[in-house]
Amino acid sequence: MSVGLLGMQSLIGAAVVLGVALFYIVAVPVINGLVKGQNPFEVGQPYIAFDSYQFTPQEGWDLVSSNDLFVTLGKEGSNVVFTELVSADQTPEEAILTAIDALAQDQANSWVIGGPTAFVTNDGDHGVSATSHSTTQATQIWVITDGTSNLTVFASSPESVWVSLNDEIVTMVQSIVFLSEEESQ
Repeated sequence: MSVGLLGMQSLIGAAVVLGVALFYIVAVPVINGLVKGQNPFEVGQPYIAFDSYQFTPQEGWDLVSSNDLFVTLGKEGSNVVFTELVSADQTPEEAILTAIDALAQDQANSWVIGGPTAFVTNDGDHGVSATSHSTTQATQIWVITDGTSNLTVFASSPESVWVSLNDEIVTMVQSIVFLSEEESQ
């Protein structure tokens, strides 16, 4: 192999080929395991966001960013943004209409916006969602309340992968559970 790869037929050439092979056989799986160990998501295991609610990530979704206001997941060019809770000063219906109005003002895209649709999470919390499509993008917004706080989730995706990812996104939103102070600690 050393002759084919390095043009050398020697003990040094063989050692180089063996070293590279060992790197890929031993070191790469170890490094991969360490990197995977840093991923805060485990498929099917709840992820706690902002110490105030949890959701269950779906397979293949990765943490894109996390800060004091947002947790963003990504997959195949799509993003799902989970926001920090805010006081329930508006009903989900009022909050979703505000979001729809903002989309309607977007002059860069000609959005076709669907009307608000009510839903209930797996934990029994009330929410409202609205979906919109442009020629290249799809977006969906959810506002969910536990009666005290509202949570807004935004999903944005290229139209080409929206259909294949939408069920996974909806499953994550449906899995949202608001946490009490005791549960978040």
